[in-house]
Amino acid sequence: AVALREADEQAYRHEYLGEPVGAGGEVFPRAAYEPIPDGLIETFDRLQAGQDWGWWPDPWAFVLSAWDPSTRTLYSFRELGGNRIQPDESAPMVREALTFGGEYRAVPVRTDDSAPSLIQAHRDAGVMAVKAEKGHRRMESYEWLASVRWVIDPERCPNLAREARAKEYERTSAGEWLNSIPD
Repeated sequence: AVALREADEQAYRHEYLGEPVGAGGEVFPRAAYEPIPDGLIETFDRLQAGQDWGWWPDPWAFVLSAWDPSTRTLYSFRELGGNRIQPDESAPMVREALTFGGEYRAVPVRTDDSAPSLIQAHRDAGVMAVKAEKGHRRMESYEWLASVRWVIDPERCPNLAREARAKEYERTSAGEWLNSIPD
């Protein structure tokens, strides 16, 4: 109980005090939207990077995060994106995002597996792009993100913050929550 209270006060209040918390429909109830200081970012050593190719109307999107297993916290602090971005344009942007203090960090970039030729184009440009093996694991990914403390810097990642805040479970026409999340 003490560990849960320290890690997630809201979950502690619900689980041990029986308090109703949240509206019930938010997908990421433990997400926090707050600035992540440069000094903290410089200490991150468990970087996680992912990208989705997109094109139009869905954009190409890249997000850089760091995982802190001791606090079960995921920090998302860098995003890139845009419509109709070709791999020869996005690869240098990804390499720049993975450069800290003038040093490039060869971090695996989990990449949308819908287009192997685009993955290869990034590899050819020096990005360590690897297939994300998305399959049908969207719900599993959402459940994991909802189970940890997720800090999203809204200034550095405005699109991610907007999407995470807005993500809700679907409702019936009578307003009852369903166990499904719109794509």
